[in-house]
Amino acid sequence: MEERKRFVSEETERRHQAVLDLLLKVMQATSAGYDVAALRYDPYSETVHVDFFDIRGGVNKDGRIINVAMDSDWAMVKDVVKHADL
Repeated sequence: MEERKRFVSEETERRHQAVLDLLLKVMQATSAGYDVAALRYDPYSETVHVDFFDIRGGVNKDGRIINVAMDSDWAMVKDVVKHADL
């Protein structure tokens, strides 16, 4: 099996995920984003996966996938807010 190529450093991955963890709390505190379950950064595809709670209270991992390639932390936040379609 071929090893997947990482597009960002581990430091950048940690920083991006830390920013997403804070953004998740903000989104969940709003009436539009109360059903956002998780924001997961993928350093191999440079995407953010937006997971939502389903109607039974479980997590639906078939949510949105947002391209954040080459984004700074702030650009990533703007892309997630714009494309999460809350």
